[in-house]
Amino acid sequence: MQNEEYEFHYSKFPKKESDRVLFFAELRIKFEEDIKTNPLYDDFFTEHGISRSRFANRWAFYKSNFLKLGNFLLNDHNISKEVRHQELTEKYYWLIAQKKLFNLQCLWRAGKVHIPSIYCSYHFWFWGENIRECPFLDPITETEIEVMKGFLLENNEDGDNYLDRELQDYRELAERDWDGNYCNYPEWFEYYDGRMGTGVLLQLQDVVGTAEERYLDVIRKKEQKERELALEKERELALEKERELAEQKERELAEQRERKLANFPTQTDKNIPQPAAPKNPPPKKLKMVLHADMKDFVEHFEHGYIQYLYRQSKRASEVPRNDYVGTDTLYLTIEELAKADEVIYSRGGMNWYDEIISCAARYQHTIIAEDISIIHEEYMMLRSLGMINFINQPDYTSGWDYSHFIKVVENRILDGRELLGEPRDFSYLP
Repeated sequence: MQNEEYEFHYSKFPKKESDRVLFFAELRIKFEEDIKTNPLYDDFFTEHGISRSRFANRWAFYKSNFLKLGNFLLNDHNISKEVRHQELTEKYYWLIAQKKLFNLQCLWRAGKVHIPSIYCSYHFWFWGENIRECPFLDPITETEIEVMKGFLLENNEDGDNYLDRELQDYRELAERDWDGNYCNYPEWFEYYDGRMGTGVLLQLQDVVGTAEERYLDVIRKKEQKERELALEKERELALEKERELAEQKERELAEQRERKLANFPTQTDKNIPQPAAPKNPPPKKLKMVLHADMKDFVEHFEHGYIQYLYRQSKRASEVPRNDYVGTDTLYLTIEELAKADEVIYSRGGMNWYDEIISCAARYQHTIIAEDISIIHEEYMMLRSLGMINFINQPDYTSGWDYSHFIKVVENRILDGRELLGEPRDFSYLP
């Protein structure tokens, strides 16, 4: 069941992640408003006796998430293991470039190299997201390919949970724990340093970062002072308002006492029976929203595409799970092992779910180590033919996930320089 013509089919969604986030947020609001206001559902909520507002909130959340996962729920089982391995191999190949870029960032921060297109340390986040189109990064070498192969074959117990990390966040990666160790440093970076002798780069003085922090700190202190003044003003206004309310209350009490004395009831008045206050019927108690209610709603009102996604999601959630491992991870790992072309032996000594993930990781990494040279040869060929679209004029403040953040940081650095009487530019770079 593909239903490509359906208006909310996954193929019609925005491709850019930032656009997708906004799209699904708006979609959820639209779904919730429809359930709350559409008279088509009146009888359903009367019959089920559940809170319409609560149901609208919950179902809008689930429905938008089902649609977001439509590609996975419909097609993941059709993706061949060769395609999955190729995608994973490419990710590991570009992990080498991420390490090369981080090495370059350490040198740039220390003032050892100059990169014309970079004038703020946070620009490295942009290049981390566009690593394939980075024009100033030296090509990956055969030696580095061999280092990655060694890493894959020697460090293959924990799966691939570090592939999607932000690898150019210098502040996080350079953070030390109480014992002086780099507690957030990726295993791959550490392995590369050990084989290539680049561990000293992280110990270079962060000249640029120190300068940027000085300017940012000036702005933080200015904003803190402004907040304190604003809070003091708010407190003064609140005290004034409190005094006015107290005075008004006192006036009202005095007026009530005067009216009471003027209209004090006689003994005869007291004996006149007063009408009883009308009793309002107790509000009807609404039931909790249950999955049975959602199932009934889906079957009666939703498009067949939504019904299918709902059933697929329910089926996936029925796979036995353990608190220590997610259902999706375990399910896909077992599927990977079931399609292996060779016998994969367990090493023992682990919990069953850890052992399954470890076996799959060893198998995957062996295949990747064999294929990563092919990816390298293909890329180098395309590069030599001039078929790689490098970004020579990057726009750091528009069109990518961190663009707004980068724009804010740049302006705050310039504001800080201006407050210190320095030129409003980036001429402080070494």
